[in-house]
Amino acid sequence: MAIGLLQNGLNLLNQFNYLFFMAGFANLGNTCYINTAIQCLAHCPSFARFFLKYNDEDDGDLLGQLKDVILKIWSCHGSVIRPHRLLNVIAKSYGTMMDVFEENDIHEFISILVDKINQKASEKKSIATCDMMSPVSGTVSIDKLGSRLDKSWSLHFKTHLSPFVPMLHGQSITQMRCGHCQKIFHNFEAFVILTLSMTSPSLVGCVDDYYKQEILSHWKCDRCELSVDSKRSQKLWRTPTILILCLKRFTNRRSKLSREIIISESLDMSEYMMIGDKSNGMYDLYSIACHNGSTGGGHYHALCKLPNAEWRKYDDCHINLIPFPEKTPSGYMFFYHKRL
Repeated sequence: MAIGLLQNGLNLLNQFNYLFFMAGFANLGNTCYINTAIQCLAHCPSFARFFLKYNDEDDGDLLGQLKDVILKIWSCHGSVIRPHRLLNVIAKSYGTMMDVFEENDIHEFISILVDKINQKASEKKSIATCDMMSPVSGTVSIDKLGSRLDKSWSLHFKTHLSPFVPMLHGQSITQMRCGHCQKIFHNFEAFVILTLSMTSPSLVGCVDDYYKQEILSHWKCDRCELSVDSKRSQKLWRTPTILILCLKRFTNRRSKLSREIIISESLDMSEYMMIGDKSNGMYDLYSIACHNGSTGGGHYHALCKLPNAEWRKYDDCHINLIPFPEKTPSGYMFFYHKRL
């Protein structure tokens, strides 16, 4: 049965016309955020292909259960998936970090899930590792700064290196220029999700504002030890295959911003890349995690694009054909995939 599902799933992913994948999830008690997260990730081509090709004798761990569920998403049309085993594995894996059967934030859930998947994959001898020194964005110029960035990247993934590193992780570089002595300081960090303030009516505008140079008042310089207005800018050093964006809809005052955001089917990240092949900075939207409700409670559902470019709304086990969501008041997380 599993072999048949695998071949069927691979065949479906290799086709791009007149396909209608319709497998939803049963809500097993406050699990709409998990259902939404899995649907959104499963509709990203590189993530789905990994699990459709993944083969390991241990099918009871996190990777094995994700494979089982993703096979059913892409092969069992019209069915309702009841992922009891996957939920139990996730609950065991998360431990005290999160009670997965309570209402939770999908942003936090996905951040932990990616870490757990990468950790588990790095322990598998059957999974080929990747060349972590080759940034997805292009060829790194060999200089002092590039060496420091590579060292930081290597140390971050020293023990947990798998194909999920270039697939889901990027690397940002932040530059601070002292307004007095002009000394430049750099800071680097790996990321899975870019969290954007809602500074613009469009998602593209929010991304642009995220990378705009800003002035920090009274920033204290470690070199001249003066507190002066200084310039801060941020760029991409490594770009992931799957770029996940999250809007800051929930404020510090425990309220929610529910205004509409204009969505773009494509996203050009090349102007925010510091180096590399900037022609490789185009991304296409594949899925959206939506939240309806308030900070006190709510409900998640997924909007996903099929290989034939049609869009579906996955609300647990309820599935509907929808037009492309040009704007939405509930869009919370956006899953873009590097152009194939």
